[in-house]
Amino acid sequence: MGRKKTKKREASGDVDIEMVMKKPLLSSGHQSTPEDIFKSLLQGSNLTLSEFFAKYWEQKPLIISREQRKTKDNNYSEYCSLAILKQILNENDLKFVHDLNVCRYVDGRREDLNGKGVVKVGKLESLISKKNATVQFHQPQRFQDSLWKICSSLECYFQCLVGANVYITPGGSQGLAPHYDDVEVFILQLEGEKHWRLYELPEEERLPRNYSRDLDPASLNTPTHDFVLKV
Repeated sequence: MGRKKTKKREASGDVDIEMVMKKPLLSSGHQSTPEDIFKSLLQGSNLTLSEFFAKYWEQKPLIISREQRKTKDNNYSEYCSLAILKQILNENDLKFVHDLNVCRYVDGRREDLNGKGVVKVGKLESLISKKNATVQFHQPQRFQDSLWKICSSLECYFQCLVGANVYITPGGSQGLAPHYDDVEVFILQLEGEKHWRLYELPEEERLPRNYSRDLDPASLNTPTHDFVLKV
């Protein structure tokens, strides 16, 4: 995958995850090492680890379709979903902003749709269905031990912190403005589909140390990558 360039988020029912699964990618009978876990993310690319780091890491995106993986673990629907988030909300007092950020991007403007205090399932459902809101779930591994174990394994492999976010966006809407990240991002499409457009950045911004401001779509050039991730 490598560093994601400026991203425009569109389309339907997505959950994109940074280095995260609800359960190990490998079968429970396999004694997975940190390297095994990372290799499983590249499954279907036909790349060795050395080839990935030489050609893609911090250089350009790597896109692997679900069809390319050709494995019995091809279905990620159990890793995380809106249903799982609702269960977590029913069992824990998660708060707006701190735990869940709710927003949408309409006509070139990002709108904050966060409420106050504890997030109730009914309120969240209303924001998604009536406001076409995108839900950003911060660090879901806090509530799922298997998820935490995956992040921990990847931290051992990369020798750095590994975080996670889950995004849930209704069909036909967009949650965030075009932007670029200051981290390396691995994304898994767990439900539905999402239309992505990635853009090249100026040379001096290709490995940024800070998350970008919201970018003006009119300032973007022709996308270098235009594709749909789907299950």
